[in-house]
Amino acid sequence: MPTTIQSSSTTNASASGNEPPAAATEPLGATQGPKLVYVVENDRISSAITELIVKKNLLGGEVHCYADGQHALAQLSLAHEAGATLPDLIVLDLDMPLLDGWGFLDAVAGLLLPHPLRVFVLTSSIDSEDQEKALSYSAVQGFFIKPLKPAGVALMQDMLQTSWTGLAT
Repeated sequence: MPTTIQSSSTTNASASGNEPPAAATEPLGATQGPKLVYVVENDRISSAITELIVKKNLLGGEVHCYADGQHALAQLSLAHEAGATLPDLIVLDLDMPLLDGWGFLDAVAGLLLPHPLRVFVLTSSIDSEDQEKALSYSAVQGFFIKPLKPAGVALMQDMLQTSWTGLAT
């Protein structure tokens, strides 16, 4: 079931909220991390932080960063056509140039992929309509509000652990 997590004070166990997102969580087991992750985010700082979180806390093997949905979709399509490795996880912003997160989700919904994609929406939007709309896409596993707090990272870990465990059984 898709998950929504609210930002800042409602999910952060810290009073100050100034700790780095990776500080308060333990990573997944070594065999449980995604092998390939796409980070689709136009803000370079947010993209770099998300990449670090994925590598350290979600044990993402290889992380590809894209500044907009158009480039990420093009690479996903090329990989699919070539029979190459598809991402195990996509961390997606909604507000981007060229092709925003909504356009990306619409396009991905039309692709006939060999396995379902797992998408975590990571956005600055606090609009409940955005949350509802995002969670209506079958690929979207969770909706997270920037900045990503330790509780959000822990929830991502739990969700990935559950999905990987489900695949192993």
